[in-house]
Amino acid sequence: MCYQYLNGYRLVVPFIDKVTVNARETWNGQEIFEVLSEYFHYNKSDAIDAIFGNRVLVNGGVVNCPTNQIKSGEKIKLYFHRHEPEVLNYPVDIIHVNEHIVVVNKPCSIPVHPVGRFKKNTVIEILRA
Repeated sequence: MCYQYLNGYRLVVPFIDKVTVNARETWNGQEIFEVLSEYFHYNKSDAIDAIFGNRVLVNGGVVNCPTNQIKSGEKIKLYFHRHEPEVLNYPVDIIHVNEHIVVVNKPCSIPVHPVGRFKKNTVIEILRA
């Protein structure tokens, strides 16, 4: 894990992340460009960049045409550059551990587990580091 510390904040060095989803039945027959725009909230230029940058795969094969039609159940994998929000650089203190529970004292700005835009700047990942 690569953290940086600056002005009282813990930052995650930007990294390449991926998401994998199975195409929904409602996507059947839609173009990959439409799926990226509507479901993944890509703007038009980012969707085109992802497609022509070989960062969109369907069933393991690179998609290089924005009009490629999706079939329900296909596995779509997207690679993208992730920037996580910073959190306060205060320690995460372990208060108690037993076979059932871990009790910690943490800053309010750090989520416990990956959620939303946080994947690595979480209590779970900080304790693993």
